[in-house]
Amino acid sequence: MVTESKTGNLMASTWTQASLVRRTFNAGPRRKSDLKFEDLEEAVLAAYAVFLDLRKEMKKVDLLTRDVRAALVLMTAAYEGPPFNAGVVSLLAIPDTIKGLPDLLKHAERRTKDGAMVPLGVVFWQRDKDPRAKTSKTVWVQLWRVDTRLRLAADTAREAFEGADGRVPEDGLNETFAEV
Repeated sequence: MVTESKTGNLMASTWTQASLVRRTFNAGPRRKSDLKFEDLEEAVLAAYAVFLDLRKEMKKVDLLTRDVRAALVLMTAAYEGPPFNAGVVSLLAIPDTIKGLPDLLKHAERRTKDGAMVPLGVVFWQRDKDPRAKTSKTVWVQLWRVDTRLRLAADTAREAFEGADGRVPEDGLNETFAEV
């Protein structure tokens, strides 16, 4: 007697629509080199574009686009000094419409003035209303850079966005983290 084995992920039947969107959005290999931008405007546009892509994925499976939020993550540009110095992560809310992009760019330019901060990536907050979901809210960071000190900065950004329930004040949200 021959038995057939199932191929594929056996847990797939337990995934919610929101988790499927997350998996689709996060698919692919990890970044191996930094994503380089010619200027800050290009980074802001890239952040907005990736936010739109996630919202499109949400629409495809009939989920509300207001159940996802995003913020541009900036971090201190260079680490110099003793290991107890703190780095800074700054989160700026990505607007729902393109009309808000000039304000986002203005706030980002203010923070990156004189090379003090650089774009790190985008942090996302997603609500899952499905009763089968393990958690009702999920937060993750999509990094544009790959050096080793960024993991702590990304974790700090994720925790801050999660603690703020995906909401960022108009002037941004700043968090410090200990450099290693």
